Amino acid sequence: MLTPRERIIETASLLFHQQGYNSTGINQIIKEANVAKASFYQHFKSKDDLCLAFLSTRHEYWFSELMTYISESNGTKKRILAAFDFIIYMNEKENFRGCSFLNTLSEISIEQVAILSVIQSHKKDLRLFFEKELGQELLSAHIYLLFESSIIGSQLYKSNELVEKSKLIVDNLILIMEQRHPLPPFTLETAKQKIQMAEDAWNSQNPERVSMAYTLDSEWRNRNLFINGRQEIVLFLANKWKNELDYKLKKEYWSHTDNRIAVRFEYEYRNKEGKWFRAYGNENWEFDENGLMQKRYACINDLEINEADKYL
Repeated sequence: MLTPRERIIETASLLFHQQGYNSTGINQIIKEANVAKASFYQHFKSKDDLCLAFLSTRHEYWFSELMTYISESNGTKKRILAAFDFIIYMNEKENFRGCSFLNTLSEISIEQVAILSVIQSHKKDLRLFFEKELGQELLSAHIYLLFESSIIGSQLYKSNELVEKSKLIVDNLILIMEQRHPLPPFTLETAKQKIQMAEDAWNSQNPERVSMAYTLDSEWRNRNLFINGRQEIVLFLANKWKNELDYKLKKEYWSHTDNRIAVRFEYEYRNKEGKWFRAYGNENWEFDENGLMQKRYACINDLEINEADKYL
């Protein structure tokens, strides 16, 4: 059995959807929730306070439903496409209700900053969801915008047609963004090309750029560290180049098979105390069918050198 507070929020949610926020009065909510006026004001000082509680409840419900819906989908692409299927699921469940947050946004004034803040927080969490899943800021922003427009378009036309078309666009976007030529199986020429691309990227000292060459769930062993996924790669590299200054790297081909490449490398850097080092190492790389590195195992040893002995 629902408490009076829960009945008020549930009733407000239904009425806000059916009539709009501004067209729904407190007295109607009190009547249809079957609560006393004193009980209403015990829980909510104003209609805006009720709106904040409604949006907070809706946020928790919506994300819980989303996570449950995509939980059985394995792999990044399948989880993203399942998120779009979730729009269809909610449209059928709630009769094309649309986004409660955007619906409310269209009715509030510029003075209702507390409500606006809750709406912005919800959308920020949605953007972070896509960023976490995809690990690419530009791609995740693109797909987030497609997701939002799919909700609005389906609500407008009372149809899931645009959601289905968005899924096709997303499928192609991920495929394009996730391919990194040259693709396996490698020849001697393309293996060396892959090595040169890696050398150029690492010498840029741009963690985001480097991370794009790896799968979203790429597995690393770097010295004694175990690193998993693009987000951890970016964090690791950002910290690395804060401490390894004036970094310069050279990679060389060692051997290759269809989807694996072995590399020897050396790089020079100075630490924050001004001491110079040359690091020597070997790497084993394994690539997926899209040319992204899914495994990287690196053994590295450092040798302190004099600045005058640098040659890279």
